[in-house]
Amino acid sequence: MKATITPTKLSGCIKALPSKSHAHRALICAALCDEGNSTVIDISSCGEDIDATVSVLSDLGADITQDGHIVVNPSKNYKSGGKICCRESGSTLRFMLPVISAMGAEVTVSGYGRLPERPIGELLFQLREHNGRFDEDKLPLTASGKLSGGDFYFDGNVSSQYITGVLLASPLTNEVCRIHINGELQSKPYVDLTVKVMRDFGIDVHEENGVYTVEKGKYVSPGKYEIEGDWSNAAFWLCAGISVEGLQSNSFQGDSATLEILRSAGAEFRYEDNTLIPSFKRLNGFTFNAQNTPDIVPPLAVAAATANGTSIITGAERLRIKESDRLKTVYDMLFALGADIKLTDDGFIIHGKEKLNGGTVNSCNDHRIAMSAAICAINCTGAVTVNGAEAVNKSYRDFWSDYARLGGKINEIW
Repeated sequence: MKATITPTKLSGCIKALPSKSHAHRALICAALCDEGNSTVIDISSCGEDIDATVSVLSDLGADITQDGHIVVNPSKNYKSGGKICCRESGSTLRFMLPVISAMGAEVTVSGYGRLPERPIGELLFQLREHNGRFDEDKLPLTASGKLSGGDFYFDGNVSSQYITGVLLASPLTNEVCRIHINGELQSKPYVDLTVKVMRDFGIDVHEENGVYTVEKGKYVSPGKYEIEGDWSNAAFWLCAGISVEGLQSNSFQGDSATLEILRSAGAEFRYEDNTLIPSFKRLNGFTFNAQNTPDIVPPLAVAAATANGTSIITGAERLRIKESDRLKTVYDMLFALGADIKLTDDGFIIHGKEKLNGGTVNSCNDHRIAMSAAICAINCTGAVTVNGAEAVNKSYRDFWSDYARLGGKINEIW
């Protein structure tokens, strides 16, 4: 799909999507409950990554029905000898590999797109140290064995998704598990979110001096479970000056840092009736270390491209192993549209211009690149064409219709 956007100002209010990060964790905990159905409220709009997690959990034996809300009936008889596909979802893969090991199921795991290239080596090493068995070091692979508890060790600069996966799997080992972090943990807010969700489902998890301890216990269904509004996708709208309904100011999501960063650039915000309302004419340059919140780099880089002054974004090197090499594709996208941007080893130096030129962008099958280009088009003098515009479906199926509803002018060609 190709979308051509005629630059125009957006206005109005958007209801926040349910948080994809929160939903992944809640669905897995619900499927691992000892008994009782869980209703995970209204996450049908989350996109293809959540579809991947639902599909994997269903293939492993959970009975999941969808009708706006998702109802999860856990299975005590995990299916062995089957096949699961994590599609292109890194979260699904890295969360579920430890869980599959802890189930004691023999399952062939696959994925497509860039997923087979994304690293899992450190995770497999730790799982193998605890009786997990894998016949390959990358996808496709067959998992077997029965994960044992005890002490797991990760460097703080590895993917936080590895740590989340082991945390989620820990109760299935029927042993106390301790996850030791060597050095400062990057993307710690995502692990904090995992701990919160596990506690919501009855698991005793605590952290002290870089060690996460999961006590013996069983997941317990809370019945109905509500998912927070998503700060990651809301960041695109906030950078465009659009109001967003349904974002929690005290959220466990690290991407809520969007608010603080935009404030540092001169934006003002107020809450009215559960709606976050931004106010600014033109942002000022800002400095942002993305170590804990890499997913908001694309919209913030777009904001920096038309800010008044120079912005410096650092700590974003892990973006190279996302759906695309997201450091390079953000750079390519902004450069193609006329931004004054320099790519560094771990981020960007961006000298803001009042307006960009417009041009043609390739999404590289990356949802955040497609959305970034659309937001960038607001401040371009010429049209912006996005090749591969359907990439937004990974996290935000209704992005283009919402964009049009806010006044965006789009000509879509399939």
